[in-house]
Amino acid sequence: MSREQHIGIILTYDIQSQKSFLSASEMIPIINQNCDKKVNRVFVGLKCDLRHNRAVLQEDAQEFAGKHKMKYMEASALTGENVEDVFYSLAEDIKRRQEQEMEIKSRDRANKAKTKPRLNR
Repeated sequence: MSREQHIGIILTYDIQSQKSFLSASEMIPIINQNCDKKVNRVFVGLKCDLRHNRAVLQEDAQEFAGKHKMKYMEASALTGENVEDVFYSLAEDIKRRQEQEMEIKSRDRANKAKTKPRLNR
């Protein structure tokens, strides 16, 4: 896939595993190398139903997400908590970004049309 084909990224880690969290950080250079900076990204802590066994502080994960310009969420596949929300949130962010990009392109085209010199015959 080319860089232009990526529109959204979901990077996950297990909230019970510091190793999983560190592995996620190792993915950042790969993501940056293969995806445009404007690609919407979500960092998701999995197994949030097991908060009592948390090994990674939510604050640390939020800080990591912010540092890498990602939205942060937590979800549980077991209970279904926030699973759909992760995908809906990413889809809404992508749609919003694409609408903004279309609006900018449209404005640019309109401005270019206004500034084109007219030929007098």
